[in-house]
Amino acid sequence: MTGAESGATTGPGRRLAGILAADVVGYSRLMGTDEDGTLARVQSLLCEVAGPAVTARHGRIFRLMGDAFLAEFPSAVGAVLWAAEIQQAMATREAPLPEAARLRLRIGVHMGDVLPQGDDLMGDGVNIAARLEGVAEPGGIAVSAAVAEAARGKLPLALEDGGETALKNIHHPVRIWRWPPGSATRYSAAAPETAAAPMADARPRVAVLPFDSMVSDPAHQFLADGRCEDLTTALSKLDTPSVVSRTAAFVYKGRNASAVVAGRELDAGYVIDGSVRTAGSRVRINAQRIERDTGAHVWAQKFDGTVDDIFDL
Repeated sequence: MTGAESGATTGPGRRLAGILAADVVGYSRLMGTDEDGTLARVQSLLCEVAGPAVTARHGRIFRLMGDAFLAEFPSAVGAVLWAAEIQQAMATREAPLPEAARLRLRIGVHMGDVLPQGDDLMGDGVNIAARLEGVAEPGGIAVSAAVAEAARGKLPLALEDGGETALKNIHHPVRIWRWPPGSATRYSAAAPETAAAPMADARPRVAVLPFDSMVSDPAHQFLADGRCEDLTTALSKLDTPSVVSRTAAFVYKGRNASAVVAGRELDAGYVIDGSVRTAGSRVRINAQRIERDTGAHVWAQKFDGTVDDIFDL
């Protein structure tokens, strides 16, 4: 079990978790048509379908808001599997009803930092999951790139790339992956026996972790982040290796996670990390490549230059 799947800590009181946000589509309209019946059906959904399925996936519902709820899972894979299972169950459960009367869910899933507040959770991990739910299709699922990367090769379902998306009150675009509503009715817990096994990617897989800034000035942190983004882009242009996406790797920004742990969680055989220091206009970048399985440094180098030639550097 990886650190991400076991709720790895990310600092004092913080941890990394799979967060799922679900909302009943058209709740106000349904309430206006049949208030008592809608309340009873939503309550039945939570008590008989959603709640037991969350528990079966070792998760918990930590916030309930009438027609919506937030759940925490120890792994992103478990959260997406739950979402697929519940969408299938909902499609079957509501099929006998007229289209306009059916209960349908929108679901968003993100993997990120959360901060416990009693039984509740706060933080970007929760906020982004809630915003992803808002852009999911009725009956469908929207997940962040961090979730798609963590679940790569571990899910018996296909996700469609939805591209970079601006989410309300989130300062940076989030790359999303979608599971359309029609897919939910075709989901099965095991891949069909007749399906051809996907070819394994034999290329070495590398993750470029956020570099540390050795200066407290926030401007220097942007300098360090830029070097990581440039390095990730440059490596991605090569035939080898296979490179973990920048969005997935930046989940580790500010975390006190070892290269070995990060490599396992990101399914990367090698991890590149380092630091950036400045003195006046001078810049020094230290970088090293670490083998995940042994923790050994297989390459290390320092690069000196100036702020004026940072792009050449």
